[in-house]
Parts: sequence; structure tokens; C-alpha cells
Amino acid sequence: MKLHQLAALRAVHETGSLLAAAGKMNLSQPAISRAIIDLEEELGVLLLERTARGAVLTPFGHTVLKRAQKISQEIDGIRNDAQLQRNALCQHLVLAITPPAATRRLAEALAQLTSVWPGIALDIRELRSAQIVEGLRQGHIDMGIFPWYSPHAGSRQFNTLPLYALKVALAARMAYSCPPRPNIKQLHGMPWLVLDPLPNAWSFISCFFHQYGLCAPEKIVNCISLEMYIGMAERLDAVSVWTEAGFAILEKQIQKGTMKKLAFAGEIPNATVCVCWPKTRPLSPAMKYFLKLLQERPPETSDATELAFLSHFN
Repeated sequence: MKLHQLAALRAVHETGSLLAAAGKMNLSQPAISRAIIDLEEELGVLLLERTARGAVLTPFGHTVLKRAQKISQEIDGIRNDAQLQRNALCQHLVLAITPPAATRRLAEALAQLTSVWPGIALDIRELRSAQIVEGLRQGHIDMGIFPWYSPHAGSRQFNTLPLYALKVALAARMAYSCPPRPNIKQLHGMPWLVLDPLPNAWSFISCFFHQYGLCAPEKIVNCISLEMYIGMAERLDAVSVWTEAGFAILEKQIQKGTMKKLAFAGEIPNATVCVCWPKTRPLSPAMKYFLKLLQERPPETSDATELAFLSHFN
């Protein structure tokens, strides 16, 4: 049994005659007739009833056609899979991350991705969370890895894969005269130094004050440069926010006597570092493989404290 024989049977059924089927398949009528006769001889059953008006399938011919259509669908599936595989060899993945996502295991996963998909063009960008969210919305970014402080902030727009959690601490420069154990009202009235622009539902400061029914503080200095943020935290009279990935830097500043932690008695939202991609965007095979790597061997909190950027401050 050959695939072209089944295709000929389907063409006859769709056109109603051997001649029309031959035209549809760009073959001669004898070639179509021979294909079906050979199939009938192999099966030992008539598949066509030839009449003066053309040809129609016998009841068993319809049975064969139904099975042939399933075979055709599977063949189309193989072709589609092969097309995706070919496309994957020249895919372009734009991945945006924030510094807490720059773990060694992420680097290992990306290296393995390029090994399995050698033709993929990787574009890795370091941005702030708000910039990543905007890039995902506009389609400039395929995937983002960044901290979420609210688990429901983008659940309607994005798919998420949580990787690990990071603790959060509040600090201020040592010379800043502020309460060592401020309450939420005092914190709301103090100046803040933040990395993520406002308004931003994904930012720490929005989620932190929202849980207490408060809007963001009025006095905010926004600095999306990490190095400048660290430098200004030691010099500005303001509350600064530190995730666990930056605790090593903060501890060195505390040891130098330039910084101090603030002991807040209330609840401080932790950061959950997640992989994020739009729900409206289908995942390519390479992106699925990348997610599989992260699921099989996700980064750990301890790994996040060994970021490459920390060496700059050693």
C-alpha cells in the first residue's frame, strides 16, 4: 500500500471522476487509474464503482478513505513538526532579566540551550521589572525573568513559572536619623530609594504599601541603575530595598558602618523570581526546551547570592 494510492482515492472522491482527480494531482488519468487498481488488487476488494458519469467510492472504499484521512493528518503533523524543527534552528529568543535572575544555573541552562539548538540567536538584556513587563506587552521581549512581589499582578496577561523566593530587607544609611523600628505610618512618611519606576504594580513599594491600604509614598527617588542605587543608598537620607541577592553587599556596607537595617515589625512581601511570557504568544520548541531545563534544575536562593555583579563590589 502506497501513500500516492490513498491520495488518488481521496482525489477521486473529492472530484467525482478519474479525469478530474488526475487534473487535481497533476497526473495522467491512466496513472490515477493504475494506482487505484493496484490498491484494489492488493486488498482484494473493489474501492470504486465506475459509471458513465464518473466514479464513486464503494462502501468499503469509504471505510478505506476514513482511515486514509487519519494517515494524512498524521503525515501533515510530521511535516508541521519538521517545519517547527527547521524554524527552531534559526529562532531568535529575546530574554530580559533583572540582576537577581543572573544565576550560575541560568547561565548553564542558556549554554545548554545553545548546544541543543545551535542556530538560535540569543539576545539577553538586563532591564528593570517595569521595562520587562512593557517589553512583553509590546512584543519586543519573548521571555522575562524577574522578581514578583504580588502573585496576581499579571495573571491575566502572562504565564509564569516560579523559580525561587528571595527575602527582602529594608535599610538606610547610618547617618540618617530615622526610627530603628519604624511602623507603617512612619515608613510611609519617609523618603524612599527604589529601583523600579512608578506606577508599577510589580514593584516592591506598590505591593508593600497596598497590603496596608496605602498608596505609594510621596517622596521617592527612582534609580534604575543598580550600581548607582548602591552608591546612593550610602549617601541619601532614604529607605532602600534589598533582596537576598544583594545581602552580601548590604552586609559589607553595614560592617563599614555606612548602612543599617531597619527592623519593621509588620509583614514584608518576599520576592518570587519567575519566568514570564505572554499568554497570547505560542512557545517555540526552543523556548519549551528552555523552560524544561529550568523546571528540571531550577536555580536556588543560595545560587542567587553568587551573582556575577557582586564580584564588582568585592
